[in-house]
Amino acid sequence: MRKLSAAMICVGLFLGVLLMAPAPAHASPGVVTMDLYGSSTGGWGLLSSSESNPGPHISIHQGDTVTITLHSSDGFPHQFFVDYNRNDVIDADEPASGSFSTTTTVTFTATQLGTFDYFCLFHPTTMKGDFVVETSGSPGGTTTRGADNTLLIVGAVIAVVAAAGVGALVMMRRKK
Repeated sequence: MRKLSAAMICVGLFLGVLLMAPAPAHASPGVVTMDLYGSSTGGWGLLSSSESNPGPHISIHQGDTVTITLHSSDGFPHQFFVDYNRNDVIDADEPASGSFSTTTTVTFTATQLGTFDYFCLFHPTTMKGDFVVETSGSPGGTTTRGADNTLLIVGAVIAVVAAAGVGALVMMRRKK
């Protein structure tokens, strides 16, 4: 029985470590889709209940095709844009939506490397966030892709269960 318990604990620890390892690098351009909710007083959020200022960190890779479905949580007009040259206006080469007061979608290819700000043209002080475009070979992803953290969470759960098993085994040995 003890050998079986020890073997199960070893397997659990191995799987936990394996699943917590970083994901492989993003080698080729991909497709990124996300929802972004905005309000003039709340800022941007991945959900209307999570709006904040600054809004969520968005991290993608150069060459990714990005589609963002934008939602106005407050019914006011908004206009999303990524400010590549930091001049606080929408320029021809910068990703931008049209004006919207309900829902709209903007699709673009991430061409410029670097860290930029994204804004609402009408509410730039309360609706802003950071937008990072990394090289296509760098590890990473975006906080808006909820599934990216799944393996890390599963690995952590397995590691905790395995540690609890080790603790129980030690306590059983002490009682004898």
